[in-house]
Amino acid sequence: KNALDWLVADTEFAGKRVVLINSSAGDAAHLTAQLIEVLQTMSARVLFCASLRGAIVRKAFDEQGNIIVAEVAETIQAGLNAFVTP
Repeated sequence: KNALDWLVADTEFAGKRVVLINSSAGDAAHLTAQLIEVLQTMSARVLFCASLRGAIVRKAFDEQGNIIVAEVAETIQAGLNAFVTP
């Protein structure tokens, strides 16, 4: 929340691309929805095509931090591509 408070005062944040990656256990869908609403109110561009959440994120990495789930790798790559494409 503090980061959002800081960003809302920065006029340069408007229009910035945002990717959400949430590995929380349990059903955090309502929290994600609230965060998306706040970000959109702040004029962020939420990149849904590159956002991840849930158990797949927790299982996506090995002990060394390497991505081991192809779907996660593809989604992260899509997000990186979306950041560099106007």
